Amino acid sequence: MKLLRRLGRWRWFHRHDAVLADEIEYHRACIQADLEERGMPPAEAVAASRRAMGNIGLAREEAR
Repeated sequence: MKLLRRLGRWRWFHRHDAVLADEIEYHRACIQADLEERGMPPAEAVAASRRAMGNIGLAREEAR
């Protein structure tokens, strides 16, 4: 029974972690699109959007 609970928690965690990663990536892409609309080249917009988001791993930990 304990094993089934642990497996259930593991599945729940990984499913929600994937949703959280998608959500963070969506926000980063929105920042990138905004920068590109303002005239920034795509490669620079990607780098700037990543800098604007900060440490994504830390953001994921804080959201949990």
